[in-house]
Amino acid sequence: MKLSDITSRAPKAGKGEKTAFAVRMIHYKKLIPSEENRYSMNEIEELANMIELAGGVKQNLLAKKIAPEEYELISGHRRRAAVEYLVEKKGLKQYEMVPVHLESAGSAADRLMMYLSNAGQRKKSDYDRMIELEGVTGALWELQAGTEDDRKKFCEFCEVKVPEEIGGRAFRAVVARKLGLSVTKYANLAHISKNLSPELKARFESGEIGISTANVAAALSPEGQEQLAKEKTISLEDARKVKEEEQRKQEEQEEEQLPGQMSIEDYLDSPAEAEGEEKGNTVKIEGHAKAPEAEMERNQLEPDQPRKEASHHIRIGTEEYRNIVRAEKLYKLLKNDQDFRLGDVVGMMRFQDGRNTGKVIWCRITYIEEDVNGLDEKYCIIGFQILRYDPE
Repeated sequence: MKLSDITSRAPKAGKGEKTAFAVRMIHYKKLIPSEENRYSMNEIEELANMIELAGGVKQNLLAKKIAPEEYELISGHRRRAAVEYLVEKKGLKQYEMVPVHLESAGSAADRLMMYLSNAGQRKKSDYDRMIELEGVTGALWELQAGTEDDRKKFCEFCEVKVPEEIGGRAFRAVVARKLGLSVTKYANLAHISKNLSPELKARFESGEIGISTANVAAALSPEGQEQLAKEKTISLEDARKVKEEEQRKQEEQEEEQLPGQMSIEDYLDSPAEAEGEEKGNTVKIEGHAKAPEAEMERNQLEPDQPRKEASHHIRIGTEEYRNIVRAEKLYKLLKNDQDFRLGDVVGMMRFQDGRNTGKVIWCRITYIEEDVNGLDEKYCIIGFQILRYDPE
């Protein structure tokens, strides 16, 4: 059985062909919601009205038998809840039997099937997409480490011959494509999943904070997240303020730890700095003296997989180079083809008349936005912090 078979909506056996699925009409009370289902269960009444207008559930639910007359639901939790609403709230008992596909795959395959069968259905919140991503990646890693049959399913999903063929970036790209996500959104959701505190995740689930705010908050220390969670309402600006304060404190600590480094006050008072010149191999950035070597050591890169040195190189023109150096422009619209992620280091190479001048601005990505009205899905906007640059 191929993975594409187990994720189809209504698999049918051909003539003389066996299938792992059986279709039965089952009473909704015999369908036990899966503990693995963590999708938000909103707009149930609206779905119930649609089912009533359609004259019943037209899309089969997916379940497996776990006991006599008892089935664990894999996919279709909202449809079951809508039927329960019709029967128990509106007294429409004609809807209590629902069509169910029964199957007998293993637990990791069950979870993968649940999330993939839901992937193209209904409008989901970003929290739902995060849960979907957690479920799919978790199930896939279990399949990869499982039996020979499990490993075959992993290979079918990832479109490889053996599991060892696919690495981290290629794996993320495949999962993102199968779930209808951009690679950037995959990275943002994975970052939130791994690093956001339970208190803030609850507010992300309820819709109190959006993905941009959650993404910034997830980059904060546990203390910073705890401070943010105490706020009655949380805006993106609130999260950024806490982040800026943490960065300021971190910079102060690093300056104290670097032996022989001048204080910011001494540096700013020096004649060379007043004239905007280089001092050794350190260039003034936003009123701060940055030691390039120390900055490069600080590259806290992709949340779930550390990187070293520059992750990306892009070309920019002379005027844009000057605007960035003067801190007049700290954002960039880019084609989203390099797997940009929070914390990545970008080398912005200055080109003039089609030739590389050898001048580079090194910066760290501090913000990524891709869900902007009117923005082509192939593009994203990054915000960044300058680490160092080559003066003109």
